[in-house]
Amino acid sequence: MVKSTTNFDDFSLIASNRPVDWGKIATLRKEIKRKNLTKEYPICVNSRIASQKRYGLDGTKIGVVDGQHRYISCKLESVPMFYQVVDTLTLDDIPRAAAVQSSWKMKDYIHHHATQGKQQYMLFKSYMDRNNFAPSSTLSILCGDRSSISFGKKRGDKRGCVCNGSAECYAGLGIEKRF
Repeated sequence: MVKSTTNFDDFSLIASNRPVDWGKIATLRKEIKRKNLTKEYPICVNSRIASQKRYGLDGTKIGVVDGQHRYISCKLESVPMFYQVVDTLTLDDIPRAAAVQSSWKMKDYIHHHATQGKQQYMLFKSYMDRNNFAPSSTLSILCGDRSSISFGKKRGDKRGCVCNGSAECYAGLGIEKRF
């Protein structure tokens, strides 16, 4: 069951967890201000008793097992923290769970936007797939460098790339304009 609180002093970080990344916290704080998704991604904690036995806490604190960066970010932003008590989860489980997760790659973002019907991404993905190129190679060919994936600018404009929607642009990509 997911609970919420602003009583941050009831919780404690666990010394043997990975070091806090303050750059990650800065990013999370910005995201919380933009759109707070901490309710959808609750922090996992152990009960006071389990935290005391496993991590040497004093028995008055709830140990944050997964989500220490979200915990700190919520505390600094003074927004409610959502959490669930999961005593079957230990700190040793977190690296194993993280090892099988993967972050989104550029190709994943391109696929996501293309399947949503965003024309410039559809063009980019079509060109990339048709030529069996990696996203970085496709960027280099279509944009002249790999520093931008901001679609919709005219070719040669270093702030963006690919296609301005004209028939000539589609022809240059080898695509018949159908949408």
